[in-house]
Amino acid sequence: MNMQEMSRLIQGLRKLGLEDRQLADFLLWVESGAVEYEPQPLNEQKRDS
Repeated sequence: MNMQEMSRLIQGLRKLGLEDRQLADFLLWVESGAVEYEPQPLNEQKRDS
C-alpha cells in the first residue's frame, strides 16, 4: 500500500466515526495481527475512562 492509499484509508475510517485511538489500534492490528489490537464492533467497544 502506498502513502496515498494509506491516507485515503485513514480519512475513510475517520469519516466512519473512528476516533484516533480506535484508528491507531486498527492500523496496528492490520500490520501486526496482534490480538490486543483486534477490532471489535463499535457498539461493543469499551470506553476508556
